[in-house]
Amino acid sequence: MARGIKRVLGGALFSVSPIFNTGTVAAAGTTQATAAPLAYTVNHVTGADSTKGVRLPSSRPGTLVVVYNATAAQTLAVYPPTGGSINGGTTNAATTLAALTPGIFVATSATNWAKL
Repeated sequence: MARGIKRVLGGALFSVSPIFNTGTVAAAGTTQATAAPLAYTVNHVTGADSTKGVRLPSSRPGTLVVVYNATAAQTLAVYPPTGGSINGGTTNAATTLAALTPGIFVATSATNWAKL
């Protein structure tokens, strides 16, 4: 049986794989205010140059966002939304994703994202 979410419907067991909205985002800016906003659940980020970044959306507990730094040999800055933090760190401070690396972020409160 395929891995995924299991559902019971009329006594029958089904396994489904969730489909997430996915898109490509170009890294931009060098601050939280000028970083490219993330608009998808799964974000394929291009154009990282070890200074450019992206910004997570406003936090709603339970929200999941995947960020993939698709640029070789360059890091990507990932900022929380304004007034937010990542892993309980400094408010508005970015975390860094290495080249060709994914990051999974989960909103744990209205102001904090956990980087898994």
